[in-house]
Amino acid sequence: MRKLILSLLLVVIVSIFGLGWGLDRLFERMGDKRDADDLTLLTELGATLAVALDDAEAPQRKLMDVERSGLISVDVLARDEFSLPRELSQQLEAGQPLVLESDSGVSIYYYLARSQQVLTITPEYLRESTHALSVSLIFTMVFYSGILVLTLIWLYPLVTRLLNLRRAAQRFGEGDLDERVPLRRFSYIRDIETEFNRMADRIQTLVSDNKLLAGAVSHDLRTPLARLRFGIETLFETQDASKRREYHERIDRDLDEMEGLVATLLSYARLDQSMQVLEKRSIDLGRLVSDVCDPFREQCPGLVWQPPNETVHVEGDEKRLNMLVNNLLQNACSYAQRQVRVSVALVNPQCCRLIVEDDGSGIALEQREEVLKPFVRGSDAQQGKGFGMGLAIVSRIAQWHGATFEIQDSDALGGARIQIDFTRLPAPS
Repeated sequence: MRKLILSLLLVVIVSIFGLGWGLDRLFERMGDKRDADDLTLLTELGATLAVALDDAEAPQRKLMDVERSGLISVDVLARDEFSLPRELSQQLEAGQPLVLESDSGVSIYYYLARSQQVLTITPEYLRESTHALSVSLIFTMVFYSGILVLTLIWLYPLVTRLLNLRRAAQRFGEGDLDERVPLRRFSYIRDIETEFNRMADRIQTLVSDNKLLAGAVSHDLRTPLARLRFGIETLFETQDASKRREYHERIDRDLDEMEGLVATLLSYARLDQSMQVLEKRSIDLGRLVSDVCDPFREQCPGLVWQPPNETVHVEGDEKRLNMLVNNLLQNACSYAQRQVRVSVALVNPQCCRLIVEDDGSGIALEQREEVLKPFVRGSDAQQGKGFGMGLAIVSRIAQWHGATFEIQDSDALGGARIQIDFTRLPAPS
Protein backbone atom coordinates (compact mmCIF):
# COMPACT_ATOMS: atom_id res chain seq x y z
CA MET A 1 0.00 0.00 0.00
CA ARG A 2 2.88 2.35 0.67
CA LYS A 3 4.11 1.85 -2.87
CA LEU A 4 0.63 2.58 -4.20
CA ILE A 5 0.26 5.82 -2.23
CA LEU A 6 3.76 7.07 -3.01
CA SER A 7 3.41 6.37 -6.73
CA LEU A 8 0.05 8.18 -6.84
CA LEU A 9 1.49 11.23 -5.06
CA LEU A 10 4.48 11.21 -7.40
CA VAL A 11 2.29 11.09 -10.51
CA VAL A 12 0.05 13.92 -9.26
CA ILE A 13 2.95 16.16 -8.23
CA VAL A 14 4.90 15.55 -11.43
CA SER A 15 1.77 16.11 -13.52
CA ILE A 16 0.81 19.39 -11.88
CA PHE A 17 4.22 20.98 -11.55
CA GLY A 18 5.76 19.45 -14.67
CA LEU A 19 2.92 20.31 -17.02
CA GLY A 20 2.39 23.70 -15.39
CA TRP A 21 6.03 24.67 -15.72
CA GLY A 22 6.28 23.38 -19.29
CA LEU A 23 3.13 25.11 -20.51
CA ASP A 24 4.12 28.37 -18.79
CA ARG A 25 7.47 28.35 -20.57
CA LEU A 26 5.80 27.57 -23.90
CA PHE A 27 3.16 30.26 -23.42
CA GLU A 28 5.74 32.87 -22.48
CA ARG A 29 7.99 31.95 -25.37
CA MET A 30 5.16 32.10 -27.88
CA GLY A 31 3.75 35.36 -26.49
CA ASP A 32 7.08 37.13 -26.09
CA LYS A 33 8.27 36.18 -29.56
CA ARG A 34 5.02 37.16 -31.27
CA ASP A 35 4.66 40.44 -29.37
CA ALA A 36 8.30 41.38 -29.87
CA ASP A 37 8.12 40.77 -33.61
CA ASP A 38 4.83 42.68 -33.94
CA LEU A 39 6.02 45.62 -31.88
CA THR A 40 9.24 45.89 -33.86
CA LEU A 41 7.31 45.99 -37.11
CA LEU A 42 4.76 48.46 -35.76
CA THR A 43 7.46 50.69 -34.32
CA GLU A 44 9.15 50.97 -37.70
CA LEU A 45 5.81 51.51 -39.43
CA GLY A 46 4.81 54.12 -36.89
CA ALA A 47 8.06 56.01 -37.25
CA THR A 48 7.53 56.23 -41.02
CA LEU A 49 3.92 57.28 -40.53
CA ALA A 50 4.88 59.94 -37.96
CA VAL A 51 7.34 61.53 -40.38
CA ALA A 52 4.76 61.45 -43.18
CA LEU A 53 2.05 63.02 -41.02
CA ASP A 54 4.33 65.68 -39.64
CA ASP A 55 5.19 66.82 -43.20
CA ALA A 56 1.71 66.33 -44.68
CA GLU A 57 -0.59 69.26 -45.51
CA ALA A 58 -3.72 67.19 -44.73
CA PRO A 59 -2.78 64.71 -42.01
CA GLN A 60 -6.39 63.73 -41.23
CA ARG A 61 -6.88 62.25 -44.70
CA LYS A 62 -3.78 60.09 -44.28
CA LEU A 63 -5.02 58.95 -40.88
CA MET A 64 -8.32 57.88 -42.39
CA ASP A 65 -6.50 55.93 -45.14
CA VAL A 66 -4.45 54.08 -42.50
CA GLU A 67 -7.43 53.25 -40.29
CA ARG A 68 -9.34 51.74 -43.20
CA SER A 69 -7.01 48.74 -43.02
CA GLY A 70 -8.63 47.76 -39.70
CA LEU A 71 -5.32 46.49 -38.34
CA ILE A 72 -4.41 49.53 -36.26
CA SER A 73 -6.14 52.48 -34.62
CA VAL A 74 -4.49 55.86 -35.19
CA ASP A 75 -5.12 59.09 -33.33
CA VAL A 76 -3.42 62.48 -32.94
CA LEU A 77 -3.40 64.41 -29.67
CA ALA A 78 -2.11 67.85 -28.78
CA ARG A 79 1.12 67.66 -26.82
CA ASP A 80 -0.38 69.62 -23.97
CA GLU A 81 -3.20 67.07 -23.60
CA PHE A 82 -0.74 64.21 -23.23
CA SER A 83 0.81 64.33 -19.78
CA LEU A 84 3.78 62.13 -18.99
CA PRO A 85 6.41 61.83 -16.31
CA ARG A 86 9.49 63.94 -16.97
CA GLU A 87 11.74 61.08 -18.04
CA LEU A 88 9.19 59.70 -20.50
CA SER A 89 8.50 63.21 -21.83
CA GLN A 90 12.20 63.69 -22.53
CA GLN A 91 12.37 60.33 -24.31
CA LEU A 92 9.29 61.15 -26.43
CA GLU A 93 10.47 64.64 -27.38
CA ALA A 94 13.88 63.23 -28.29
CA GLY A 95 12.19 61.40 -31.19
CA GLN A 96 12.12 57.95 -29.65
CA PRO A 97 8.91 55.91 -29.89
CA LEU A 98 7.24 55.32 -26.55
CA VAL A 99 5.55 51.93 -25.99
CA LEU A 100 3.04 51.91 -23.13
CA GLU A 101 0.63 49.23 -21.95
CA SER A 102 -2.67 49.90 -20.22
CA ASP A 103 -5.87 48.03 -19.47
CA SER A 104 -7.10 48.74 -22.98
CA GLY A 105 -4.00 47.27 -24.65
CA VAL A 106 -0.59 48.31 -26.00
CA SER A 107 -0.08 51.71 -27.63
CA ILE A 108 2.92 53.31 -29.38
CA TYR A 109 3.43 57.08 -29.15
CA TYR A 110 5.43 59.36 -31.51
CA TYR A 111 6.15 63.05 -31.12
CA LEU A 112 5.36 65.23 -34.10
CA ALA A 113 7.78 68.08 -33.50
CA ARG A 114 6.56 70.30 -36.35
CA SER A 115 2.90 70.27 -35.33
CA GLN A 116 3.54 69.90 -31.59
CA GLN A 117 1.28 66.83 -31.50
CA VAL A 118 1.52 63.20 -30.38
CA LEU A 119 0.69 60.32 -32.75
CA THR A 120 -0.92 57.32 -31.06
CA ILE A 121 -0.92 53.91 -32.75
CA THR A 122 -2.83 51.04 -31.11
CA PRO A 123 -2.83 47.58 -32.77
CA GLU A 124 -6.42 46.37 -32.74
CA TYR A 125 -5.53 42.66 -32.32
CA LEU A 126 -3.44 43.52 -29.25
CA ARG A 127 -6.22 45.63 -27.85
CA GLU A 128 -8.72 42.82 -28.19
CA SER A 129 -8.15 40.01 -25.73
CA THR A 130 -9.95 37.35 -27.75
CA HIS A 131 -6.74 35.84 -29.10
CA ALA A 132 -5.06 35.75 -25.69
CA LEU A 133 -8.19 34.30 -24.14
CA SER A 134 -8.33 31.56 -26.77
CA VAL A 135 -4.69 30.68 -26.26
CA SER A 136 -5.16 30.67 -22.49
CA LEU A 137 -8.20 28.43 -22.81
CA ILE A 138 -6.31 26.03 -25.07
CA PHE A 139 -3.39 25.84 -22.66
CA THR A 140 -5.76 25.27 -19.74
CA MET A 141 -7.42 22.40 -21.57
CA VAL A 142 -4.01 20.95 -22.45
CA PHE A 143 -2.97 21.21 -18.79
CA TYR A 144 -5.96 19.33 -17.40
CA SER A 145 -5.95 16.87 -20.29
CA GLY A 146 -2.28 16.13 -19.56
CA ILE A 147 -3.06 15.48 -15.89
CA LEU A 148 -5.94 13.23 -16.92
CA VAL A 149 -3.79 11.29 -19.40
CA LEU A 150 -0.94 10.79 -16.91
CA THR A 151 -3.40 9.69 -14.23
CA LEU A 152 -5.00 7.20 -16.63
CA ILE A 153 -1.55 5.89 -17.55
CA TRP A 154 -0.88 5.37 -13.84
CA LEU A 155 -4.29 3.78 -13.29
CA TYR A 156 -4.09 1.31 -16.17
CA PRO A 157 -1.67 -1.21 -14.54
CA LEU A 158 -3.50 -0.85 -11.22
CA VAL A 159 -6.90 -1.56 -12.77
CA THR A 160 -5.40 -4.45 -14.76
CA ARG A 161 -3.94 -6.03 -11.62
CA LEU A 162 -7.20 -5.53 -9.71
CA LEU A 163 -9.16 -7.19 -12.52
CA ASN A 164 -6.72 -10.12 -12.47
CA LEU A 165 -7.13 -10.39 -8.72
CA ARG A 166 -10.93 -10.31 -9.01
CA ARG A 167 -10.87 -12.93 -11.76
CA ALA A 168 -8.62 -15.19 -9.69
CA ALA A 169 -10.83 -14.75 -6.61
CA GLN A 170 -13.95 -15.59 -8.61
CA ARG A 171 -12.44 -18.72 -10.12
CA PHE A 172 -11.04 -19.77 -6.75
CA GLY A 173 -14.45 -19.25 -5.16
CA GLU A 174 -16.03 -21.38 -7.89
CA GLY A 175 -13.84 -24.31 -6.87
CA ASP A 176 -10.71 -23.96 -9.00
CA LEU A 177 -8.28 -24.28 -6.09
CA ASP A 178 -5.26 -24.21 -8.43
CA GLU A 179 -6.03 -20.62 -9.48
CA ARG A 180 -3.38 -18.07 -8.49
CA VAL A 181 -2.60 -14.45 -9.30
CA PRO A 182 0.51 -14.25 -11.52
CA LEU A 183 2.99 -11.99 -9.79
CA ARG A 184 4.75 -9.16 -11.59
CA ARG A 185 7.86 -7.36 -10.46
CA PHE A 186 6.28 -3.93 -10.93
CA SER A 187 2.84 -4.05 -9.35
CA TYR A 188 1.18 -1.54 -7.06
CA ILE A 189 -0.63 -4.32 -5.15
CA ARG A 190 2.09 -6.98 -5.08
CA ASP A 191 1.66 -7.42 -1.31
CA ILE A 192 -2.07 -8.07 -1.71
CA GLU A 193 -1.45 -10.51 -4.56
CA THR A 194 1.20 -12.35 -2.54
CA GLU A 195 -1.12 -12.63 0.44
CA PHE A 196 -3.94 -13.86 -1.80
CA ASN A 197 -1.71 -16.59 -3.23
CA ARG A 198 -0.53 -17.54 0.24
CA MET A 199 -4.13 -17.74 1.46
CA ALA A 200 -5.07 -19.83 -1.59
CA ASP A 201 -2.16 -22.19 -0.93
CA ARG A 202 -3.24 -22.62 2.65
CA ILE A 203 -6.89 -23.23 1.78
CA GLN A 204 -5.91 -25.72 -0.92
CA THR A 205 -3.66 -27.53 1.54
CA LEU A 206 -6.40 -27.67 4.16
CA VAL A 207 -8.96 -28.96 1.66
CA SER A 208 -6.49 -31.53 0.36
CA ASP A 209 -5.61 -32.61 3.89
CA ASN A 210 -9.28 -32.97 4.77
CA LYS A 211 -9.85 -35.22 1.77
CA LEU A 212 -6.79 -37.29 2.63
CA LEU A 213 -7.75 -37.48 6.28
CA ALA A 214 -11.31 -38.53 5.46
CA GLY A 215 -10.13 -41.23 3.07
CA ALA A 216 -7.29 -42.43 5.25
CA VAL A 217 -9.29 -42.51 8.45
CA SER A 218 -12.12 -44.46 6.86
CA HIS A 219 -9.59 -46.89 5.38
CA ASP A 220 -7.44 -47.29 8.51
CA LEU A 221 -10.45 -47.62 10.80
CA ARG A 222 -12.12 -50.26 8.64
CA THR A 223 -9.55 -52.97 9.46
CA PRO A 224 -9.54 -52.67 13.29
CA LEU A 225 -13.33 -52.23 13.28
CA ALA A 226 -13.74 -55.47 11.29
CA ARG A 227 -11.39 -57.29 13.64
CA LEU A 228 -13.22 -55.80 16.62
CA ARG A 229 -16.61 -56.96 15.30
CA PHE A 230 -15.25 -60.44 14.58
CA GLY A 231 -13.64 -60.63 18.02
CA ILE A 232 -16.81 -59.62 19.82
CA GLU A 233 -18.92 -62.11 17.89
CA THR A 234 -16.41 -64.89 18.56
CA LEU A 235 -16.21 -63.90 22.22
CA PHE A 236 -19.93 -64.46 22.63
CA GLU A 237 -19.80 -67.84 20.90
CA THR A 238 -16.90 -69.47 22.79
CA GLN A 239 -16.99 -70.75 26.33
CA ASP A 240 -13.28 -71.61 26.55
CA ALA A 241 -11.69 -69.33 29.19
CA SER A 242 -8.25 -69.26 27.51
CA LYS A 243 -9.73 -68.35 24.11
CA ARG A 244 -11.96 -65.72 25.70
CA ARG A 245 -8.85 -64.21 27.33
CA GLU A 246 -7.06 -64.26 23.96
CA TYR A 247 -9.99 -62.55 22.25
CA HIS A 248 -10.09 -59.93 25.02
CA GLU A 249 -6.44 -59.14 24.37
CA ARG A 250 -7.07 -58.85 20.64
CA ILE A 251 -9.99 -56.51 21.24
CA ASP A 252 -7.82 -54.40 23.55
CA ARG A 253 -5.10 -54.17 20.86
CA ASP A 254 -7.67 -53.16 18.25
CA LEU A 255 -9.10 -50.51 20.58
CA ASP A 256 -5.59 -49.21 21.31
CA GLU A 257 -4.90 -48.99 17.57
CA MET A 258 -8.13 -47.07 16.98
CA GLU A 259 -7.42 -44.80 19.91
CA GLY A 260 -3.92 -44.11 18.57
CA LEU A 261 -5.32 -43.32 15.13
CA VAL A 262 -7.87 -40.87 16.53
CA ALA A 263 -5.24 -39.24 18.75
CA THR A 264 -2.91 -38.84 15.79
CA LEU A 265 -5.71 -37.34 13.71
CA LEU A 266 -6.59 -34.83 16.42
CA SER A 267 -2.91 -33.98 16.94
CA TYR A 268 -2.47 -33.19 13.25
CA ALA A 269 -5.71 -31.22 13.12
CA ARG A 270 -4.56 -29.08 16.04
CA LEU A 271 -1.15 -28.57 14.48
CA ASP A 272 -2.29 -25.88 12.02
CA GLN A 273 -4.15 -24.04 14.75
CA SER A 274 -1.14 -24.05 17.03
CA MET A 275 1.08 -22.77 14.23
CA GLN A 276 -0.88 -19.53 14.26
CA VAL A 277 0.64 -18.62 17.64
CA LEU A 278 4.26 -19.65 17.21
CA GLU A 279 6.48 -18.22 19.91
CA LYS A 280 9.64 -17.75 17.89
CA ARG A 281 12.94 -16.93 19.50
CA SER A 282 16.62 -17.71 19.02
CA ILE A 283 17.18 -21.47 19.49
CA ASP A 284 20.49 -23.33 19.80
CA LEU A 285 19.73 -26.00 17.19
CA GLY A 286 22.64 -28.26 18.17
CA ARG A 287 21.62 -28.36 21.81
CA LEU A 288 17.96 -28.97 20.94
CA VAL A 289 18.78 -31.91 18.63
CA SER A 290 21.15 -33.37 21.23
CA ASP A 291 18.46 -33.25 23.91
CA VAL A 292 15.94 -34.98 21.63
CA CYS A 293 18.45 -37.70 20.67
CA ASP A 294 19.08 -38.86 24.24
CA PRO A 295 15.73 -40.66 24.82
CA PHE A 296 16.10 -42.54 21.50
CA ARG A 297 19.44 -44.19 22.34
CA GLU A 298 17.74 -47.06 24.17
CA GLN A 299 15.24 -47.65 21.34
CA CYS A 300 17.93 -47.29 18.66
CA PRO A 301 21.42 -48.29 19.93
CA GLY A 302 22.91 -47.49 16.52
CA LEU A 303 21.97 -43.81 16.79
CA VAL A 304 24.97 -41.52 16.17
CA TRP A 305 24.84 -37.80 16.90
CA GLN A 306 27.35 -35.54 15.14
CA PRO A 307 27.24 -32.05 16.67
CA PRO A 308 28.23 -28.94 14.69
CA ASN A 309 31.71 -27.47 14.98
CA GLU A 310 30.30 -24.26 16.39
CA THR A 311 27.11 -23.04 18.00
CA VAL A 312 24.25 -22.70 15.51
CA HIS A 313 21.22 -20.55 16.29
CA VAL A 314 17.95 -20.47 14.35
CA GLU A 315 14.70 -18.59 14.88
CA GLY A 316 11.81 -20.83 15.83
CA ASP A 317 9.33 -22.15 18.32
CA GLU A 318 11.23 -24.52 20.60
CA LYS A 319 8.24 -26.79 21.21
CA ARG A 320 7.51 -27.19 17.49
CA LEU A 321 11.15 -27.70 16.56
CA ASN A 322 11.35 -30.34 19.26
CA MET A 323 8.34 -32.06 17.66
CA LEU A 324 10.02 -31.83 14.24
CA VAL A 325 13.23 -33.53 15.39
CA ASN A 326 11.30 -36.08 17.45
CA ASN A 327 9.21 -37.14 14.42
CA LEU A 328 12.31 -37.37 12.23
CA LEU A 329 14.08 -39.62 14.73
CA GLN A 330 10.96 -41.71 15.35
CA ASN A 331 10.58 -42.26 11.62
CA ALA A 332 14.28 -43.06 11.10
CA CYS A 333 14.48 -45.45 14.05
CA SER A 334 11.32 -47.26 12.88
CA TYR A 335 12.74 -48.04 9.44
CA ALA A 336 16.46 -48.36 10.14
CA GLN A 337 18.02 -51.79 10.33
CA ARG A 338 20.87 -50.89 12.67
CA GLN A 339 22.16 -47.32 12.14
CA VAL A 340 20.76 -43.82 12.33
CA ARG A 341 22.99 -40.79 11.90
CA VAL A 342 21.94 -37.30 12.99
CA SER A 343 24.00 -34.17 12.33
CA VAL A 344 23.81 -30.38 12.18
CA ALA A 345 26.22 -28.63 9.82
CA LEU A 346 26.86 -25.19 8.38
CA VAL A 347 26.13 -24.76 4.68
CA ASN A 348 27.28 -21.13 4.64
CA PRO A 349 27.32 -18.28 7.17
CA GLN A 350 23.60 -17.66 6.58
CA CYS A 351 22.36 -21.25 6.39
CA CYS A 352 22.58 -24.39 8.56
CA ARG A 353 21.36 -27.91 7.80
CA LEU A 354 19.78 -30.64 9.94
CA ILE A 355 20.42 -34.12 8.48
CA VAL A 356 18.84 -37.42 9.57
CA GLU A 357 19.79 -40.57 7.63
CA ASP A 358 19.35 -44.28 8.19
CA ASP A 359 20.36 -47.65 6.70
CA GLY A 360 16.82 -48.76 5.89
CA SER A 361 15.37 -49.40 2.45
CA GLY A 362 14.96 -45.69 1.73
CA ILE A 363 12.09 -43.89 0.03
CA ALA A 364 11.49 -44.36 -3.69
CA LEU A 365 11.87 -41.25 -5.81
CA GLU A 366 8.29 -41.36 -7.08
CA GLN A 367 6.96 -41.57 -3.50
CA ARG A 368 8.85 -38.65 -1.98
CA GLU A 369 6.11 -36.11 -2.60
CA GLU A 370 3.34 -38.44 -1.51
CA VAL A 371 4.85 -39.43 1.85
CA LEU A 372 4.70 -35.78 2.92
CA LYS A 373 0.92 -35.99 2.94
CA PRO A 374 -0.92 -37.12 6.09
CA PHE A 375 -1.74 -40.84 6.42
CA VAL A 376 0.35 -41.71 3.36
CA ARG A 377 2.95 -44.44 3.85
CA GLY A 378 5.59 -45.77 1.54
CA SER A 379 5.59 -49.21 -0.02
CA ASP A 380 8.09 -50.74 2.43
CA ALA A 381 6.83 -53.98 3.93
CA GLN A 382 7.67 -52.69 7.39
CA GLN A 383 5.36 -49.76 7.08
CA GLY A 384 2.65 -51.37 9.14
CA LYS A 385 4.22 -49.29 11.91
CA GLY A 386 2.63 -45.92 12.58
CA PHE A 387 0.00 -44.07 10.59
CA GLY A 388 2.13 -42.23 8.05
CA MET A 389 2.00 -38.90 9.87
CA GLY A 390 5.65 -38.36 10.84
CA LEU A 391 6.97 -36.76 7.68
CA ALA A 392 3.70 -34.86 7.12
CA ILE A 393 4.12 -33.19 10.52
CA VAL A 394 7.82 -32.53 9.84
CA SER A 395 7.03 -30.96 6.47
CA ARG A 396 4.35 -28.71 7.92
CA ILE A 397 6.53 -27.49 10.81
CA ALA A 398 9.45 -26.84 8.45
CA GLN A 399 7.16 -24.86 6.15
CA TRP A 400 5.96 -22.65 9.01
CA HIS A 401 9.57 -21.96 9.99
CA GLY A 402 10.58 -20.98 6.46
CA ALA A 403 12.89 -24.00 6.20
CA THR A 404 13.60 -26.09 3.10
CA PHE A 405 12.67 -29.78 3.40
CA GLU A 406 14.18 -32.41 1.09
CA ILE A 407 14.26 -36.22 0.88
CA GLN A 408 17.33 -37.86 -0.66
CA ASP A 409 19.20 -41.16 -0.72
CA SER A 410 21.89 -41.62 1.90
CA ASP A 411 25.24 -42.32 0.23
CA ALA A 412 26.84 -43.19 3.57
CA LEU A 413 24.20 -45.57 5.00
CA GLY A 414 22.21 -46.57 1.93
CA GLY A 415 18.78 -45.65 3.29
CA ALA A 416 16.83 -42.41 3.37
CA ARG A 417 18.39 -39.01 4.01
CA ILE A 418 16.18 -36.18 5.29
CA GLN A 419 17.71 -32.71 5.26
CA ILE A 420 16.17 -29.44 6.42
CA ASP A 421 17.88 -26.10 5.75
CA PHE A 422 17.25 -23.29 8.26
CA THR A 423 18.21 -19.64 8.11
CA ARG A 424 21.01 -19.17 10.60
CA LEU A 425 20.86 -16.35 13.11
CA PRO A 426 23.90 -14.47 14.42
CA ALA A 427 25.03 -15.80 17.78
CA PRO A 428 23.46 -13.77 20.61
CA SER A 429 25.90 -11.42 22.30
